[in-house]
Amino acid sequence: MAERTRILCLTDRNDLRITGVEEVISFDENGAELRCENGRLFVDGENIHISNLNTDSGEVNITGKINAMSYADETDKKRRGTLGRLFG
Repeated sequence: MAERTRILCLTDRNDLRITGVEEVISFDENGAELRCENGRLFVDGENIHISNLNTDSGEVNITGKINAMSYADETDKKRRGTLGRLFG
């Protein structure tokens, strides 16, 4: 099976389009945590809103001021243990 390309596209620091999203774990006006096919994605920002969520296609659009984005592999969380998950 061929690997699919995942898109993470940020336009003008206020419109983020993501594909390959499996679950929105949490979000509020300061950020979002998403489980994606290639790891957990953390989005940090201000006035964050999910403007589009399509669970069939796995596409999410986030608007607001995006300050930072970072990925964490699931294996990294397992290796860090309970304290690492609480304080990491």
